[in-house]
Amino acid sequence: MIGQEQSLHDILEVVCADNNVSIDEVKSKSRERYIVDTRHLFCYIARLHRSNFPYRAIAETINRSHCNCINSIKVVKGFIDTNYDFSNRVDQLINSFNGNVLSEKSNKVVTVAKQETMAGTIIELRSDIKSLEQKLADAMAIIKDQLLEIEAYRKQNEVLNKRVV
Repeated sequence: MIGQEQSLHDILEVVCADNNVSIDEVKSKSRERYIVDTRHLFCYIARLHRSNFPYRAIAETINRSHCNCINSIKVVKGFIDTNYDFSNRVDQLINSFNGNVLSEKSNKVVTVAKQETMAGTIIELRSDIKSLEQKLADAMAIIKDQLLEIEAYRKQNEVLNKRVV
């Protein structure tokens, strides 16, 4: 467990340095957005780096419960899925760790996360396309109805013109 704590502390130092936040601030009860975001990011990176880091060990490093750690990871995954800049920042932070800290499994997890993000984007685009196709079909139906009305008016005009002559 001592090795895990040391590695978790190393990860915490790097994440704090990257966010210009002190370790004491991250361990504090502060709910300031930039500190909370740093906590979330630490939990996410710590869990990705070594799957043998239990949630409890990660959470204890920052004086939180394992439930907070689980939630933090979900929050960061959500940010990564919706914010390309944040996703790149997380990638850069993960890549800043040396080979001893960054495991091969975490690279696979990040790749899978990116693939899931891309899949989500594709699904959204398909949904947008279906919506646009429906709007186009509705517009075409309106145009068809208007053309039928124009044709009916034209025929009425012809009948009236024949009566007048």
